[in-house]
Amino acid sequence: MPAAVAVKVPRAEAGTADESNEGKYVYCIIKTQKPLTFGPLGIGADPSDTRTVNFRDIAAVVSRTPMVVQDPTRDNVLAHQRVNETVM
Repeated sequence: MPAAVAVKVPRAEAGTADESNEGKYVYCIIKTQKPLTFGPLGIGADPSDTRTVNFRDIAAVVSRTPMVVQDPTRDNVLAHQRVNETVM
């Protein structure tokens, strides 16, 4: 079962309470030097865009999420799996 992880990402332009309570859900780590996008596949009722956060020659595949522990529901596990299959 995937680990449910939300990472707090500072936002200089965070102006509302909702924006300041936003994090990133990390699906996997891949080897790439260029930024990639995978479309609206992320966890949540309204799937958020999935993209990479790059550092040198590796990147985390992430989507936006509220700062909560994601429940390992069937829908969340399937969304996590769908993202990883798309990335592969």
